[in-house]
Amino acid sequence: MSEYGFGYYDGEDTEAAEQAPPPAAPQQEQSPKWFRDYMKKSQSELKELRDKLAAKEVAEQFQAKGYDPAAAALYQGDPAKVDDWLTAHAALLAKRPGVEEEIVTPPTGAPASTVSAEHQEQLQRMQSAGDGAAAPQGSEAELVAAMKAAKTVEDFEAVAKANGWNYTTDGLFG
Repeated sequence: MSEYGFGYYDGEDTEAAEQAPPPAAPQQEQSPKWFRDYMKKSQSELKELRDKLAAKEVAEQFQAKGYDPAAAALYQGDPAKVDDWLTAHAALLAKRPGVEEEIVTPPTGAPASTVSAEHQEQLQRMQSAGDGAAAPQGSEAELVAAMKAAKTVEDFEAVAKANGWNYTTDGLFG
């Protein structure tokens, strides 16, 4: 082949290895019947594995709900619908000893704040202090009417400042 020995064997046996046929693979029957039988066997093994997995999932769900996992053999359905089945048949099943049913009560009142007391106090002070702006006076309709009635920029600024606006119109109108 080549003088660099890139074949299967290094050295002088390279030419002999090139001429020798590859080792023969064990002969298997490759007929359509063999393939059908193989597929049936594979499908039955796959179904068996899926059934075992589903039974394990159901048993885990029963155990998580406080029932004996052996009671999962009574359920013959989709593992995703175990909760519905347990709701309908829970009175017929016994709980495992030592497992108390967890009673969940919704919280009452306002939720607890995640802001510390110190920060709440600071927020209260900032809100009460404001930014020096006056609170809006009157209704929104009155404010709109007053702004439309302003004939000059100075009139507009006076209405805006009276209603909490702290900006100037320098350079905006002209």
